[in-house]
Amino acid sequence: YALGFPVIEGYGSTESTNACLLNQLTACKPGYVGPAANGSTARIAPDGELEIGSAGIFIGYLNKPEENAVCFTEDGYFKTGDMVEQDQQGYYKIVDRKKSIICLATGKNIAPAKIENLFSTSAAIEQIFVIGDERNYISILVVPDYNFFIDLFEKNSIDYDREKLIFSHAAGAPICVEVGEDFIAVPLLQEMIAADIEKVNARLEEFEVIRRYTILTNKFTEERGEFTPTQKTKKKAILSNYVDAIDSMYAGKVKHR
Repeated sequence: YALGFPVIEGYGSTESTNACLLNQLTACKPGYVGPAANGSTARIAPDGELEIGSAGIFIGYLNKPEENAVCFTEDGYFKTGDMVEQDQQGYYKIVDRKKSIICLATGKNIAPAKIENLFSTSAAIEQIFVIGDERNYISILVVPDYNFFIDLFEKNSIDYDREKLIFSHAAGAPICVEVGEDFIAVPLLQEMIAADIEKVNARLEEFEVIRRYTILTNKFTEERGEFTPTQKTKKKAILSNYVDAIDSMYAGKVKHR
């Protein structure tokens, strides 16, 4: 939009075979995937999941009767697995995948994607992982943008152990993937991370607020089983790899805050 090009958001899947939700060029809402379109009907289940009805919906997964039994409603609507919100004009907004939703011990449901997206413009933070399932509050694992801070430390003549830096050249240019404890202990880094988290918290509901966080000395990587080839985080692997850091955030101990 800023460049003057129309951007039309919509929603569809392999199972729907077409765009079943779609903005119109003359009535487009940024951030929403539009109302039902192309002969489709849409509704929201009591738990917030998007359900789609259409002549174009597939008839089922090949040779997967158990999966087919749970992916359709009794009246034939397809359960998309996506959690949505709808405004008064009938426009839908994708919130998160249903399987990604965090359920706090208090009974509140939280979409990690909402929190993750609020960090997307941060120069200081490259990756976060949201935690809170069956816990009393939200905490996050924070991966700073190491390359950003390397440049910043150089400009400010801040010393740290450069021998602890580990770089990856997989993308061509050297990308720092691991640093030493002294690197993340630098006050400037600590202050910038804290400031960004405070800004995000100001935009969250009270039950969504980040209460604890841990700054990590390494990035989440595919090599450690923490990412899929399409760069989606693997929840079980991260929860296992950082169990001590996570437990400490729920024991009243907060690292590097």
